[in-house]
Amino acid sequence: MEIIKQNPYRVLGLLANAKERKIQKQISVINRFLEVGKSKTFEYDFKVIGDLKRDLEIVQEAASKIEQVNRKIEYALFWFLESSTFDELAISHLIDGNKEKATDLWERTLKEGVTTKNISSYQNISTIYMASAIVTGQLDLNLLKKGLDLKGKMFSSGYACKFFEIFVDEGLIVDQESIVKTFIDNVILNVERFLGRNKFRKAKTIINLFSSYPAYVNKYLVGKYLDEPIKQLQSQIEECKIKRKNNNAESDIVGIKLYSSSKDQVEFLKELLGKADMKYQMAVDSLADEIMQCSIDYFNEWRDSETNDPGAKALKVAELAKLLEPTGRIKQKINDNYNVIKEWVDDLPERELQKRLSGLIDEIMHQINIFDESAITKDFLIKFLVSTKPKLNEIKDILGSSDEFYLKICDGVVSRVRGGAVEIFNTSQQDVINGKLQLQSFKVIVVSLTRLEKDLLDYDMTDEVRSRIREDINTVSSTEFQVDSAIKKSSGGCYIATMAYGDYEHPQVVRLRKYRDEVISKSFAGRVFIKIYYILSPKLVCLLKDASIVNTLIRATLDKCIKVIDK
Repeated sequence: MEIIKQNPYRVLGLLANAKERKIQKQISVINRFLEVGKSKTFEYDFKVIGDLKRDLEIVQEAASKIEQVNRKIEYALFWFLESSTFDELAISHLIDGNKEKATDLWERTLKEGVTTKNISSYQNISTIYMASAIVTGQLDLNLLKKGLDLKGKMFSSGYACKFFEIFVDEGLIVDQESIVKTFIDNVILNVERFLGRNKFRKAKTIINLFSSYPAYVNKYLVGKYLDEPIKQLQSQIEECKIKRKNNNAESDIVGIKLYSSSKDQVEFLKELLGKADMKYQMAVDSLADEIMQCSIDYFNEWRDSETNDPGAKALKVAELAKLLEPTGRIKQKINDNYNVIKEWVDDLPERELQKRLSGLIDEIMHQINIFDESAITKDFLIKFLVSTKPKLNEIKDILGSSDEFYLKICDGVVSRVRGGAVEIFNTSQQDVINGKLQLQSFKVIVVSLTRLEKDLLDYDMTDEVRSRIREDINTVSSTEFQVDSAIKKSSGGCYIATMAYGDYEHPQVVRLRKYRDEVISKSFAGRVFIKIYYILSPKLVCLLKDASIVNTLIRATLDKCIKVIDK
């Protein structure tokens, strides 16, 4: 340790408790030798401590360092003194270069704790340990701590002030606390270059070196090392705040980086102050608040996104804020927002389901919009069912077959097909009446529509819609039966007679059919007549069906014919 190797007392070849007269005399002796180019060595150079540099400039500097009273004590604490028989004997061993024997001798005097008789032994042996802690550029922390602990016991004893008076003129008042703080500063100055580059780890090491010292020492060291980490923490928070506000979309990354980069400072402050300390809590609350804000901003930025669900990442950042164990209002804010984000994350499966459901519904609505804008044909109805069926099945898998919303969607699809089928049926029926469609073609349509509506019964739907479809099926089936009957009748009926009398089963029509079957059809000429009649009569019926006067004349003529037949 440099302050020991080049201690002013060592440079002057003296012990620390040398009187002022002795100091001045020694300075004169050394200067006389150095001025004529000669070197001078002394028994208290203690070569075992290490090399010593001594020239006119160094001697002058050494003399100036111990001119003031407090500076005498400052440097005396890093050198040896002779205050007892044990000191005299141990120092003789040091002069002989036997550090081990000197150490062993002083060690024996420490068993009873610090007393007025052995306090100098604490001073001397602690100085040996401290001097031996740095060898060839390497620091032995354990040996240094051992030496400092002995110094600490000396400072904590009730004899420290009395001990300090050894080094100054009688009657001068010494400030013990100031002396101890100066001693600590000198130790730090001499060892901190061996403690690495990390400032916070270095500070922790130094504080630990003095852990056995009085409480005011810890307070002093904490104050000494507190400002820098707090300022650095505040700077990191402000930097994070700017980045967060400039780019909310990546504020999760910013929050994580802030937590990571501030770890050393937080741990340092925790060990330095303790978790209960107000300064520590204020620093941690401010840090946790900013990290939580990163989580909130990221979550809000992406919450409505279709491509990026922010839940998991936002929750991770929020958990980092909670790990800091903030207090009071900040703790409540973090907990409240954490719970909101946690609920969002827990609801992710449901949201994914709703998203999938929404997509399916959009596809069905798209098909319905196409349906509503298109011309209705039987093939189009079938195509519409084919395109919507898979989507309806997927919705059923999600919601269940009894879900009210699912059944309403099914109703929308089924009702449109049903409506289309009814429209085709009514249009075809009107075409038959208007003579635009043959009964056989109408039957084909009726049969296909019956089959289509029966297929609809396989779909899920509300009871109301199902009931309407069943009614439609009954209606169409009844129409199919009627069409069959009409086709059969049209194949052997009297078109003109039926038109004239207005009823296929009218007695006069029945009489004419009987005459046709029993008389006219028996001859070749009659059969030719019947064939020609069935070719021409449907066309005549279409032309004359709404001519009431003509129908009356035809009916009168047929009545006369029937009378002739009956005779």
